Amino acid sequence: MACTVALLAGIGTAGTASAAAPSFQVRDFTLDGKEDLGVRTEGGALVVHPHSGRFDGTKTLKNGVPINYGWSRSAWISAADFTGDGNADVIEWEYLGGNIRMYPHSGHFDGTNTLGPREVNFTDSNRDHRFFARDFTGDGLADLLVLEGDGNLYLMRNTGRYGNQRFAPVERIGTGFGGADWIDAADLNGDGRPEVLARWADRVFAFEQFNGGYTGLTGPRPGPVTGVTDFGGGWSGSSIALKDMTLDGRPDLVLLGSDARRVLTVHANQGGLSPRTFGDSAGGTVISEYADANLMF
Repeated sequence: MACTVALLAGIGTAGTASAAAPSFQVRDFTLDGKEDLGVRTEGGALVVHPHSGRFDGTKTLKNGVPINYGWSRSAWISAADFTGDGNADVIEWEYLGGNIRMYPHSGHFDGTNTLGPREVNFTDSNRDHRFFARDFTGDGLADLLVLEGDGNLYLMRNTGRYGNQRFAPVERIGTGFGGADWIDAADLNGDGRPEVLARWADRVFAFEQFNGGYTGLTGPRPGPVTGVTDFGGGWSGSSIALKDMTLDGRPDLVLLGSDARRVLTVHANQGGLSPRTFGDSAGGTVISEYADANLMF
């Protein structure tokens, strides 16, 4: 039986305008308003590659700047604006201890002084969880999407409060995402409501909101199979992310290769929501021939 999910305030319903259209936040570490690329190196360092200001192949990114060290034990790392100052903060989930920690941007892009003291520190020892950071409600503050091992999708709203009160208790917003190894969200069709994007193996799909919630690929659908966009296969890689690398205000799909070279490829957003939104998985623009990275944020 399909789950019924309560409507999320501020996201809107089918046929109505949302109270606050979700915006696509860039991860800006350098304070210039452009999307930067953060990676974790094989040695566990966090390195930010500033955007050059032009989308031009291997000239798109500048040389990397280390901002922190010792992150090898983190099962998940993401960057997003949790505090509302426009700068990218960093959040991690440590697999062994289940600790979730958020480090706000200091307001300066200055090497290891880029991140300020830890603000959020709470424990979630459920190892079946996957976490993803995105402004889902359109209030300018990044929220947390939580994917359970049973395929249920939850939202932890950003309350705007400080410390461990930063995130509200989980709300279930979807089902049927079991087996997905990546989740993100963006309003690709411009209707004011975010689509949920998910990857199974090397295949990526976008799911539109239906009756206030989302039904993934592995869940029973509450009606006809509508509102699902299949971007096709070939999207394999050790890390995948939505980032505005072309600087046009739209999320592009970025892939980090899984072979020894770890090639970084950008698949530019063509506009709208269709199977060709990100073009052909075999195409794309290479922005790094070799990246010392095993994860992007």
